[in-house]
Order: sequence, then structure tokens, then C-alpha cells
Amino acid sequence: MEELLIKRKPYKVISLLEEDEFFKSYKCEYKSETKFVKVFSDKPGFLADQANYKALKKCGIKMPKLQKVDKDSLTLVYEFIKEETAFDVLLKHDLEDIYFDKLFEMYRFARFSKIELDYFPTNFVIHKGELYYLSHFFSEQNKDKNLENYGIFYWFYSQDFVKYLKEHDIPVDSNRVLPKAEVNKKIVLTSIMKW
Repeated sequence: MEELLIKRKPYKVISLLEEDEFFKSYKCEYKSETKFVKVFSDKPGFLADQANYKALKKCGIKMPKLQKVDKDSLTLVYEFIKEETAFDVLLKHDLEDIYFDKLFEMYRFARFSKIELDYFPTNFVIHKGELYYLSHFFSEQNKDKNLENYGIFYWFYSQDFVKYLKEHDIPVDSNRVLPKAEVNKKIVLTSIMKW
């Protein structure tokens, strides 16, 4: 089994989770605990990820905890949250109210801080009754990319959600696809109730 040396300690690689030109992310094991590990290809990316993490924490956004920083190997070790993402849950059944309660709670923090998160449901997980943001991406406030006008459409089994599934060769349950009018109604009601 492949190992990563982080601060001269061996982390067993369980699986490669994501790879692009900037970093590789792994699910690893260290002392019988599962960790989320990001190894960066350059120092600017390594520093930017830390800076984004700190900025989001300052805004009150809940995220898996940064546990270890290895400047020599450009590696960051984060808490690994084992629960399914909101996306994985939505593939099986509609999301429960707690997801929307916590999503709009996080959205309040983002609006107050004048930022937008990436509201796609792959970036969120419920853990011990709290919603955690798995990405470190954020941008300046933009009404065209906020939760109410854009992101929320992917939190229902909508045409937008189905389009994403088809683009990624993920099976679609045609019995669950909501008509656009029904999605709009759900979004309005959810926004009124949770906002």
C-alpha cells in the first residue's frame, strides 16, 4: 500500500480522491484514523488553500478542521468526515429539512461576509447535526451565483440536477424528476421558510 510521508510520519493511502494540475487529494489512514490529505504541486496553491481556509473560518463557515501543515512536502491534512455529501443523499431520496435549515444558516454567514460559496451539493455534508462545507472556494458576492438564484436549483431533483447527472454519466431516476413549476414552488417555499 502506498504511503505519504507527512512531517516524517507515514500516512497509508486508502484511495486517490481527486487529481488536477494544482493538487492531489487522498483518503489516508494515520494511527487508525481516516484523514483527508491534499498534496500541492506548487507553493502558491499550498498557501492559497490555507488562506482560503482561514478566511472562510473567519466568516463563520463550518469546515473539516485543518490538522497538520507540512511546508516541506506542500501537504495539508484535514479531518475526514465520513458521512455522505448532500449530492449522494439526493441521488437516493429528497433531502430532509435539516439540510435546508443548515444551508440557509451558512448562507446568512456568507451574505454577511459578502461572499459566495460553491453551493453545489457535492460540497456539503451533515455531520453530528451540523452542515460542513468541503470546498475552500469562495468568490465575491454576486446575485447571479448566490444560493437563491443559482445554487438552490441543484438541491432538488430538478432539470438542472438531471442535466448534471447526464453530463457525468450518472443514472437518472426519471420518476423523480420534478417539473420546473414544482421546483420553483419548492424553492420559493423553502426560501420563505428558511430565510
